[in-house]
Amino acid sequence: MERGEDEVEHPSKRQKMETKEKAKMEGKNNWSDTDTSMGSWDLVSKIDFSKTELGEMKNWPITLRSSIKSLMANRVAHCIIAGSTDHIFIYNDGYLPILGDKHPKAMGQKVEFVFPEIWDSIGPLMKHVIKTQQTVYVTDC
Repeated sequence: MERGEDEVEHPSKRQKMETKEKAKMEGKNNWSDTDTSMGSWDLVSKIDFSKTELGEMKNWPITLRSSIKSLMANRVAHCIIAGSTDHIFIYNDGYLPILGDKHPKAMGQKVEFVFPEIWDSIGPLMKHVIKTQQTVYVTDC
């Protein structure tokens, strides 16, 4: 019996699977070259968000889950601040140099606790964005 086209495994697909398996065995994320003891994706997946207004990860809206997956796949420093009252801080590995010694404790925490030194400046801006659903543009910080 001959194999049909649908049954033939594409070489690049097989290679991607092998790369993922190798990354798992080495304890590294296949989407990041950052050598950290615990990558951002590993860390965020272990946080109990049920104690926040976000609730359990499995119940998050698809838009939030997709945004976080996209964020984690990006090597450029990005963060998401989720929740209208808790302002939960989620970031990728590219953000690690910005955080310095605040990582890993910053992941999944309220922004006001992560950045208390600037909360008086950014807190009102965030509240304005949430209330008006409009972005802000700051020229002088």
